[in-house]
Amino acid sequence: MVLLPAPLRTFINWLAGPRLLFWLLPALMLLITVGTIAQKYVGLYIAEKTFFSSFIFLAGGWLPLPGGYLLMGLFTLSLTLKFLLKSQWTRARAGINLAHMGVILLFAGGIISSLTAQDGAMTIAEGSTSAQVHDYHQRELMLVDGTRLLAAVPYEQVQAGRTLDFAGYPLRLHILSTCRNCNITRRSDSNEPVSDDLRGMARGMAISDTKPNPKDEANTTGLTFRIDGLSGDAQEQNGTYILFEDGPATKLTLEGRTLELVLGKQQRTLPFQVKLVDVVKVNYPGTDTAKSYHSDVVITDGAVSWPARIEMNGPLRYRGYTFYQSSFMQAQDQELTVLAVSKDAGQFLPYLGTLILAIGLLMHIYLRRVGDQP
Repeated sequence: MVLLPAPLRTFINWLAGPRLLFWLLPALMLLITVGTIAQKYVGLYIAEKTFFSSFIFLAGGWLPLPGGYLLMGLFTLSLTLKFLLKSQWTRARAGINLAHMGVILLFAGGIISSLTAQDGAMTIAEGSTSAQVHDYHQRELMLVDGTRLLAAVPYEQVQAGRTLDFAGYPLRLHILSTCRNCNITRRSDSNEPVSDDLRGMARGMAISDTKPNPKDEANTTGLTFRIDGLSGDAQEQNGTYILFEDGPATKLTLEGRTLELVLGKQQRTLPFQVKLVDVVKVNYPGTDTAKSYHSDVVITDGAVSWPARIEMNGPLRYRGYTFYQSSFMQAQDQELTVLAVSKDAGQFLPYLGTLILAIGLLMHIYLRRVGDQP
């Protein structure tokens, strides 16, 4: 601090002082109140992304205000600087200082987890192997060849007026419109004539934007797009198409290959594979209501494989991923398991921070008792 310029020292002292916290605490309480109320109208996911998982958000669509990341970042920075620069490093204050360190780790862990955590689910049928995790909220437009993913575009980049190209393929999509939550109607219910330009599902159905469902998972995203520029035998495939989430794929024949355009949940590939050997459901006696269920799996990482069990209260942790038993499904004669998959780079910090905080408080009580003795 001595070697720093005077203005910088003054600024750092202000950051470490109580004045910044005096303004941050009311701002955080107000943000929590507004974000909690907003959940009723826009849903948990949108409210969390807008107010808490943002540095800046626009109130009313035009007024920039600090979001949760910015406020919590400043709060953590202020506590850290106060801990480093203002603490009294004496034996009597050792417990309090250790407790303060634990609190800082708790805040840092929360920020890191929010910035880096990845949550999703994987559905596996008995006897099948998968390494694909489907995100709960993020969607993407995919170009698929059979079961092989050729290209993927995040849905956030699929905007009306944009043109999407797929490298290596003579395919160009002009996005005409999108809908976060689509209202799907039959064209026969409309008085509009069916245009010769419509292709695929667009000849029988139309999609339009409607009010989003507060539960983001319940929304059906979609888009209307036009393909042109195809020539030769593929020329007849030029036209207007529609796609919506979990709906039929748009099949195109390009250069002798049948490719598919699919709109669905964003997929992430694990660095290892999970094979479902057996999923077991235990019902309450005399009912069909599940009491518990578990999945016996085999993890394959390169040339190494080993068995593991994932239970409702017994998750599996491997290479930074945590697998939770989420649900069980029966599809005709096939049983499937649904596993919730989470990856969190900061998941150990809350445990470490809580441990250090507890040790610090116990140490402070002990030192106080020893100090009070004659």
